[in-house]
Amino acid sequence: MKTLFKYIICGLLFFAVVQPVVNAQTARTKRADKFYDNYLYNEAIVSYESIGKKKRDAHVLRRLGESYRLTGNAVKAEKYYDQLFEKYPNMLVAEDHLHYADVLRMNGKYDEAMTHTREYDVLRSNEIRTSGQLKDPTYYNDLRVDKGQFAIRSLKNNTDESDFGANYNGQQIVFTSSRHGGNVVDYQYNWTDRHFYDLYTAEEHPKKAGKLRKIKRMKAVGGLNGRFHEGPATFSADGNLMIFTRNSYAKKKDLNNRRVRELELWYSEKNSKGKWGKIQPMPFNSKEYSVGHGALSADGNTLYFVSDMPGGYGATDIYYTTRTNGAWSVPINAGIKINTEGREMFPFYHSDGMLFYSSDGQPGLGGLDVFIASAKDGRFGNPKNVGSPINGSSDDFAFVLNKDLKEGYFASNRPGGKGSDDMYGYDLLKPFILSKKLEGYAKDSKTGVVLAATQVKLFDEKGIIVGEIQTDASGYYTFDLEPDMNYVLKGTRDKYKEATRNISTAVEEDVITADLLMDKIPEITLVASVTDIKTKLPIEGVQVTVRDKETGNVVASIYTDKTGVAREPLSSDLMNKKINYTLTFDKSEYLSKTIPFVTTIDKEGDIKVSTTMGKLELGTDIGKLIDLNPIYFDYNKWNIRPDAAIELNRIVAVMKAYPDIVIELGSHADCRGSKKYNLNLSDKRAKSSATYIVQQGISKDRIYGKGYGESQLVNSCECEGKVKSNCSEELHSDNRRTEFIIVKINIPASTQK
Repeated sequence: MKTLFKYIICGLLFFAVVQPVVNAQTARTKRADKFYDNYLYNEAIVSYESIGKKKRDAHVLRRLGESYRLTGNAVKAEKYYDQLFEKYPNMLVAEDHLHYADVLRMNGKYDEAMTHTREYDVLRSNEIRTSGQLKDPTYYNDLRVDKGQFAIRSLKNNTDESDFGANYNGQQIVFTSSRHGGNVVDYQYNWTDRHFYDLYTAEEHPKKAGKLRKIKRMKAVGGLNGRFHEGPATFSADGNLMIFTRNSYAKKKDLNNRRVRELELWYSEKNSKGKWGKIQPMPFNSKEYSVGHGALSADGNTLYFVSDMPGGYGATDIYYTTRTNGAWSVPINAGIKINTEGREMFPFYHSDGMLFYSSDGQPGLGGLDVFIASAKDGRFGNPKNVGSPINGSSDDFAFVLNKDLKEGYFASNRPGGKGSDDMYGYDLLKPFILSKKLEGYAKDSKTGVVLAATQVKLFDEKGIIVGEIQTDASGYYTFDLEPDMNYVLKGTRDKYKEATRNISTAVEEDVITADLLMDKIPEITLVASVTDIKTKLPIEGVQVTVRDKETGNVVASIYTDKTGVAREPLSSDLMNKKINYTLTFDKSEYLSKTIPFVTTIDKEGDIKVSTTMGKLELGTDIGKLIDLNPIYFDYNKWNIRPDAAIELNRIVAVMKAYPDIVIELGSHADCRGSKKYNLNLSDKRAKSSATYIVQQGISKDRIYGKGYGESQLVNSCECEGKVKSNCSEELHSDNRRTEFIIVKINIPASTQK
């Protein structure tokens, strides 16, 4: 049953089921509604049930279903919700699906419950209490598995009334019960037809597990255990501060407009003689809303509690307040991680930084389930359902754990108990691990494509591997990490650079997302292609020597294949860097050739270099074989300019490499100017160039200069006499040339490179 649930929320939760307008109600319906609206659900059930079956409209069936649900009779609640959905499908509202799903879960019908959860989500989307369940529709399958963490024992001291809220006060156990407590008058609570709650003390039996002894009603100064509800209670670790829940004892004229006695938190402190002092109200009590279910930290300076005060997320939320210099701060909502649109209740804080509480809004097995979350300095982790056997399809709540992390108590209205709510003890066989979850994807940093089969390693602060995993087909990886630690995450994959990320678990989030963005190793390839200058065909077997001009180091020595192409992969470290290379091409019967290659590598792929090579044959122009730049002279001058000297030095290098060739250095002019002038000037320039080459150490017998003027034009750009040329400057420049023609050759094989 949900007796305690109703007690706690009789002032904590005032909700109205949204429903269609009822055009006509019988006197019985109106009388039943009055009971229902005043939370007298047992009287409401009797009145609604007295209405003939054929006269029960959607309003009556809904109220019957809710009355049974709110008093913990899930079987009867399901019966009337079944009838409501069958008979009045067009009069359903969103909350019908939500409450029906709750009832079905309490009856263990999880698949059916999920169907109605989806229906509710369609009508009221993006709610916390449904999104968590819909994220993993089969979550309850795992929760129902007993993982061997708890050994539960029934307490023999339970009664046929409601017993719950066991808590530690030193060596003493303090709990809440509606059992007959020996009062002169035992007041009865109409909501559940049971007695009001009082606080009781007991001791754990030293020899008999599952039994409490010396049970007695608690006494304190100032009217503790009075006429209305009192309990549960919480205590500081030193036992000197007690905070407990009770109904307001205000006079009727001082109650709110709803005439409801809200729940309040009161406290008492022990005096110098170890006796409880006068009970006093907490400063944030209000006649407009309820506060209750206090849970003190060990030092007594932080209090967690439950309230339906305005501004919360749902029916009841968990709040906390801190005490400084004896004054309690304004309550702070524990936030969206902890609270939902449903009911969060019964917090318990363990000194190891664990917050336990019950909720029917977080994904659970039905009714209230116990959850655990990390809690530190106002930061909360994502709650986790503690699972079976603590949780089941009934209400499970009021979970506490002793300071040694060995055993504790909780309450439940599960079948097999003595009363509506019973206390249970448990041994904790496996510790709670509030680990952080690290998850992410390995991705290509540029394209965003996920990378499967990426090896991901996790290192602790000392550099020791603490985890290793390979990403799945979707590139996903995950690790469970210890909180408040620093880690290093490394990912490796073929053709990619190692990716590294620093991970800190000293964060609020329980799930840390950290994608590994991996840089692909650039595939940079130098591609050199060589063709014959005459035949235009590829040349096979050319040795290509690649040298770094700045360091002088040989980068590569490769040979062309049948297609005249040579390939050499370059280091990926050259990406976005400038290279300054020289490429030398050597092959027997061909003139060796060296060309500069300067470029900035800004993208991966092939870096292409192409050139031509020519054979050493009579009549060959060496200048063309080595891609000689034009030889320039100043106007009407024939002295060698510095830029001309650079090109002539290249001819010198060839002649030194091939000492048996004899060259005629011919200088040619275009048609502009007189023939005599062009002939005379070109001859002087040719002889001046030849003289320069001789001065560089070449025998004068191997080179001579001759000017041809405009006598050997390479195109039709003639302009003598009456002929007027309309050639472009580019065509005229083709005729202004210097040629280095081999006129004699006798090259021994030993001189070939």
